[in-house]
Amino acid sequence: MGHPLGNYAFGAQDFWGCNGVCEFDLVGQGSVTSGVLAGTGLLSDPFFAFGASATNSGATFSGTATPDGSNVGRYTMIPFDIAAVAGSPFGFTVVIYQASGAQLFWVDLDSDFLSLGSFQQQGSLTGLPAARGAPGKTKAKRKP
Repeated sequence: MGHPLGNYAFGAQDFWGCNGVCEFDLVGQGSVTSGVLAGTGLLSDPFFAFGASATNSGATFSGTATPDGSNVGRYTMIPFDIAAVAGSPFGFTVVIYQASGAQLFWVDLDSDFLSLGSFQQQGSLTGLPAARGAPGKTKAKRKP
């Protein structure tokens, strides 16, 4: 099986220990070409792991998915880089499992992080009819 290709929406939640439990969350969109992810999105960072801002709407995400030669549908991405606005990238070691052609799941393999998330391929909207508004509601007439 080759590399996943196309446009993807993705998200993840990550937990790690820092005087208790800390977390950050991400959601983004990007393209994958020859296994290389290039994406942008939102990084919620309430414990300031990536800098001085709790919310980064221009975060970048990148990495190269390498197929596992022994396990079809399994990839590693070392590193999966996350960079907040005006910040240096922070790399994670992730493994990606392909559930179907269009849906993949990823898990962080770093010893002091727990991260789970999904990738979902975005199809073309060309040829789909435009959305129509909901029909208006009518009141039932009361019988005298």
